Amino acid sequence: MRTLIFLIFIPLFTYSQTAELGSISTNQIVFDGNTGLDLNDLEETFINVAADLHFNIDGDDFLLLPGTIPSEGPPAPTILMKKENGEWNLHQIYDQVLMKAPRNIKIINENEFVIGDSGEHGNQPWLGNIWWGKITSSGIDWTKVNNDNEMGYFHGVSMGDLNNDNLIDFAGVPSTSADGVTWYTYGIFIQNNDGTFTRNNDFWTPENDMPFTIDIDNVLGDDRNEIITASYGGSSSGWNDDANRIEVYSYEENTQSYQLEFRSDQIDDFGQQVLGATSIISQDFNNDGIKDISVAREFFAGDIDGDGNDDEDLSFNSFEVWLSDGTGGFNLSYNNVFPFDELRFREFVVLDANQDGNLDIVLRTNGGTDYFSGDLSGNPDTYWDEIKRAITLNKSIWLGNGAGTFDFYNSEELRFEMENYAPSVINPFMRDDKLCFIGSQNTLQNNNGNLEIDMIDIEIDLNNSNLSYDSPRNSVLTIYPNPSSSFLKLSSDKEYDIELYDMIGNKLMALTGNFINIEHLSTATYIVKAIDKSNNKKLTFKIVKN
Repeated sequence: MRTLIFLIFIPLFTYSQTAELGSISTNQIVFDGNTGLDLNDLEETFINVAADLHFNIDGDDFLLLPGTIPSEGPPAPTILMKKENGEWNLHQIYDQVLMKAPRNIKIINENEFVIGDSGEHGNQPWLGNIWWGKITSSGIDWTKVNNDNEMGYFHGVSMGDLNNDNLIDFAGVPSTSADGVTWYTYGIFIQNNDGTFTRNNDFWTPENDMPFTIDIDNVLGDDRNEIITASYGGSSSGWNDDANRIEVYSYEENTQSYQLEFRSDQIDDFGQQVLGATSIISQDFNNDGIKDISVAREFFAGDIDGDGNDDEDLSFNSFEVWLSDGTGGFNLSYNNVFPFDELRFREFVVLDANQDGNLDIVLRTNGGTDYFSGDLSGNPDTYWDEIKRAITLNKSIWLGNGAGTFDFYNSEELRFEMENYAPSVINPFMRDDKLCFIGSQNTLQNNNGNLEIDMIDIEIDLNNSNLSYDSPRNSVLTIYPNPSSSFLKLSSDKEYDIELYDMIGNKLMALTGNFINIEHLSTATYIVKAIDKSNNKKLTFKIVKN
């Protein structure tokens, strides 16, 4: 049993910084270590959350932080923060809404949402619950959708009417079987008239037996919701490139179930076969009145070169957009792949960041040199400490043009310096038609056992930008032509130590210079790592052999 005692908090100081590009404010909260609450759990909830939710009630800002724990142990309570007099403070603890590692939130309207807890800590199987939240004037009313024997690894979760009875139903993937034993399956929870739920997987049988993320939405422009999925590239029978495709299922009256309507066939164009899907969001990106599909992905390379450190330049995040063709099909319109050491994120949100009527993609960034941007001198003893004292948000903001393609915000440099350390995860939302980011960073646990948390709130008006911005980190080195059928050239005359890898981390080439012959390679996507011999700086490029 976990004993919860309400936290004691003391706003310690407020720091503010205003610039032409926007403003940043910081206030510190001190949590008393004598309260009886596990401060390690609390620290993880603040600094590693991916599935947060901002909302406004009667002009007041609230931030929901689902519980997260560092490793082993019972799940942690969910907390609600409120901004009062310019400072974020603890507002409420939901000690019955316990989670371990939530990744996704689906919002169905301004007052209702669902969170799936993946339980992704400690030994497998990872098991969590699906939580339905209703926002009220006093906070949040919670409903646990599943029973205790229906818990699952709910990395992906969604909600919507599946049986056309005007009641909200829920889906979570991956899941467990009804007996709570078999892990790689799925859970469909149909709402009954009395507000309870019945698990009924007869509504849908996926082509792949391990969908990893899911959405329930109307993407065909008909009168029913569809089920949209993507997997992590695997199944209960092992790795399968074909499994890692986007699938759309529509309802068929004759079978009274969901059947496959669309399956993508473009996995080899951008290395999707090794990037596992982590979330799906359905929105209308080209303003044609029919919703399209956006997907976030990730790939962890691990320690490929055997030096004892994870090879972040060979690990990736990506996002992509598939536009509806209006006839039940979808075509890839845009994708972008980011090496971890350049930009790392945990899911994304879709919103109109610059209020131009076109939807944009804003990343929940948590790492990389395109995010942390303090002192880049590269002193090996202090490098990471120093670069984490500032962040740059340009590469976190990808503005849509209304045609399904995107480019990062480059009118001016969105760089913010920190009083202490920058937030390890930054979470975007809109407030008063301005793009905002909220994050937190622990300062320290002092000798008295207290936990000090810096709450960081950034507000940017993207409509008031009149400066020219050219990122030096983007102009240092390029590789061309890309795609290429024969040769590649680095834009500098310097000599580099060059390594070329395939998309699963196998080293295929190693040379010195600035010129690469790829004539002998098969048509595919590859990774080129160039190391500047003068300063040992590494740059990574994705290249395509055609």
